[in-house]
Formats: sequence, structure tokens, C-alpha cells
Amino acid sequence: MSSIFLRVAVGVTAGTLFCLKAVPHVFPHEYVKRVMELKVGSTEVEVPARCKEQLARISPKLGINHKQEKIAFFVCKSLFPMSAGATWLPNGAVIGVPLTFFFKQEEDIARFQQVRDKNGQVPFYLRGKIGSKFKDTLLLSDDSVAFLIGHELSHIKRIDLASQVFLAPSWLYVSFEVASRTRRLVPKAPVIVDGILKIGFCLVSYFCYWRAQRYLNHYQEFKADEMSARIDPDVAVGGVDWMLKTMRFNSFMRYIHERGTTRVQSSGQGYTHPKLLERLRKLEVLVDQTMKGAF
Repeated sequence: MSSIFLRVAVGVTAGTLFCLKAVPHVFPHEYVKRVMELKVGSTEVEVPARCKEQLARISPKLGINHKQEKIAFFVCKSLFPMSAGATWLPNGAVIGVPLTFFFKQEEDIARFQQVRDKNGQVPFYLRGKIGSKFKDTLLLSDDSVAFLIGHELSHIKRIDLASQVFLAPSWLYVSFEVASRTRRLVPKAPVIVDGILKIGFCLVSYFCYWRAQRYLNHYQEFKADEMSARIDPDVAVGGVDWMLKTMRFNSFMRYIHERGTTRVQSSGQGYTHPKLLERLRKLEVLVDQTMKGAF
């Protein structure tokens, strides 16, 4: 009786995990855009015009030109782009873009009141030589924007959501099935030994899952970088430029934090994303190969 109850509990947990992973992709407008969208008061921030321009530029080269209408943009609260959904699903896909997509020239930054403090003054880190260097890290060229949109489109095209949705619940179920059969390995051992064996296996399984999920995340990010960079040599160079600027931006944020300001939002490097330096090194190799092939 207890084994049946446990099996049902595991099945329900696996189903819940599946739903939690799948719902944001099946209903991206309701569970991603609505939650992560940046608003001023209750008004949505208008999406930068160059998002659609760069989408039209790169989508034919990714083979999704006829599915552009299934992709919706929104300005997100994150410092980094994000995406959810798929063009083959009924509700399509969404791509969240950060405020930096507005910043092509230094004058564009000054238009946003969010960069001013409570007294209406420009913060110290936006003034003088330091401020000029800091603002440069926020400026994105059209090629950098194209690379970032291409990166998110690559996730969508490769259907990366499938492995992300199925890995956790399937791993849980398989681990349970294996753990429930450990008694066959030690049929004459005391119950406590079998219990320790089950607990040990579950701990090892969780560690292996964590490593597998981390590897999958990194692989998908590297692959998305590669697909985006192969769109066009200029797009690849734009990706390198964005990574270099982002690394300088992070350095500035660490400096500002030491001055007592709020800690910058994490980019998820480590588990969900590889370190920017690792991505940069791989992208530089790809750019070098692309440039050599062009001559």
C-alpha cells in the first residue's frame, strides 16, 4: 500500500514539474511577458524600432522568415535578453529585450529618467571620464542587437525548451524506479542497509542531475552563440563587442557596489549560463574562422 502511495506521489510530483516547466512556454504572454515586462506606472514601454528591423534582417538566414508574426517583443526588467515559447506553438514565442536596446548613442541614455537619482541629479558614475566609459558599456550597435536577437531565435528554432521541459520530471521518475529496485541488489541485507542504499542513490542521482542540467544549459548557450554568429560576420563581431562591453559593465558594477550602491542583477552565470569569458573565447575563435573563410 505504501509503495503504491509513494509511486502516485512521485508521479504527481513529476507531472507538476512538467507543468511548471512547460506552462511558461505554452503561455509565454501570460506567464513570461506579463511577469517580466517593464512598465512605467501601468504603461508598457514601447519596444525599440530596431528590434523588428534586426529580426527582419536575420530571420531569413535562420530559416524562420515566414514565422516572424509568431514572435512578439517586449521590454523586460532583466539586464539581459530572454525568450520563451516556440513558433510552432499556438501562442507563439516572446523575446524580452533590456533597456540597453534603446541605447545606440550616448544621447539616448540621457532620455531616460531612470538614470537619475531621487534629487533629479545624474549619479556620479555617469559623470566625468568614468561616466563616459561606463555609458559606453551600455551602448549597443545594430550588429550587437542582431546577435542577441539571433541568440534568442536560435533557442527558439532549436526547440531548446523540449529538453528543458522533459529533463527534470523524467530524471525524477527514472531515479525513483531505480531506487525502488535496490532491494534486488541486497536481498538478504537488513532493511536499514537497503534504506541507506536508496538514500545514497538518490543523493548521487541529484548530483548527476545537477551536473547534467548545468551541462545542458551551457551547451545550449554555446550553440545559440554559434548559430547567431554564423548568420553574418558583422553579427559575430557585434556579439564579441557586446560580451566585451558586458564584462566591463560588470566590473563597473562591482566598483559601484563597493561605493555602497545596490548590487547589480546577476546574469545567471555559472549554472544557467557559462561565464562570459568562456563564451567570448569560443566566439572569438568562430569570428577568426569566419574572417579567414571570407578571404
